[in-house]
Amino acid sequence: FTDVRKQLGRTESLGLRIRLERRRCELSKATQTWFAAAVVVLRLIAWRFEGSRKIPRRSVPACNFDPCLVEHVNTLERVDSPRILPYPLPQQLQIGSVVNLLPTDPEAFGFSLDRSKLFLDKFSCQPAVVRGLCHEWPATGLWRFAPLVRDFGDADVLLSRKNRDSPILQCKLADYASYLRQDGLHHKNPLYIFHEIFDNDPCMEIVQDYEAPVILNNMFSFIDDDDDLRPPYRWLLVGTRRSGTSAHQDPHGSAAWNATVTGLKRWVMLPPDVAKDVVFSISDEADTFGWFQSLEFLLAQLSVQHRAKCVDFISQPGDVVWIPSQWWHAVMNLSPWTVAVTENFVPYSEKTVPRLHRSLPPTVAEYLKRKDPELWDHLKKKVAGLADV
Repeated sequence: FTDVRKQLGRTESLGLRIRLERRRCELSKATQTWFAAAVVVLRLIAWRFEGSRKIPRRSVPACNFDPCLVEHVNTLERVDSPRILPYPLPQQLQIGSVVNLLPTDPEAFGFSLDRSKLFLDKFSCQPAVVRGLCHEWPATGLWRFAPLVRDFGDADVLLSRKNRDSPILQCKLADYASYLRQDGLHHKNPLYIFHEIFDNDPCMEIVQDYEAPVILNNMFSFIDDDDDLRPPYRWLLVGTRRSGTSAHQDPHGSAAWNATVTGLKRWVMLPPDVAKDVVFSISDEADTFGWFQSLEFLLAQLSVQHRAKCVDFISQPGDVVWIPSQWWHAVMNLSPWTVAVTENFVPYSEKTVPRLHRSLPPTVAEYLKRKDPELWDHLKKKVAGLADV
């Protein structure tokens, strides 16, 4: 019995040693894994430290707004979280769809006059977007946060006015960039750059970064840029999340294209025959966020036919949006840094048989006669064949 017990003890101790050896090997493998991971982390830290010494990070200067702008900023309402956005529309409203085109489609505007004519013949009175039309623009790289602030930080830029009675406000682009990283993160309706690009403008060089899409003949091109009656037509748009413009119609009966270069934009367009008092029945004209937040109640007031023409869509970097003449449209930026460029124009058709005859869309001609008679008379003098319209 004693011999058997000794033999069993030796067997148990051998099994224990085997188990302990296996455990030691497992611990050794785990230790090796953790050690390898620690080496990788330390190398990354060393690389980051060396990189920061070679290329120092740009510090964003503190906002240097003038007192008038500071007073305006202090009155802006705040939100609880920087990520808050208006609610999306419920699907049961059954609104219309934007016309989606690719640059290769035969009706897509942007590349040639012939294709743009096909587009206008088919879609001139419908909201449309050509996806990826401006992907190849130099602006896609040059208008990101760091390079744009570096190249044009000292330029004075105009800010969007909430209504015609609002004062004209401006600031340095670098100061605006600082605002976006501070108070702009928490404002319900943040400041929004809506800067007119004109001759001798500090930002004039920016027009070299993009190529205006070929759409059609522009009636305003007959008026020299230095003419007092030449309406503004080209703007640089820079904003952060929740900034944008509430519903409005472009002036002078003009249509427009709008290219999203960086960031995302939400678009809502309503047909021209929706009454103004209905458009602004849900919020104040200055409250873009509130207008989008209450959009469902506005659409509920419209007839089924009107709702079928309304569109709500998102433009992505590289997309160019077509805004038809006299359509209501509201835009909200969805990204922390969103940059776009837009140009307004009045397209016209031209016939040379039996004689030169340039004609505007009837609704645009009537608009100019009624709202801009001085501009209309000026156009008739400048544009041959327009006097008979």
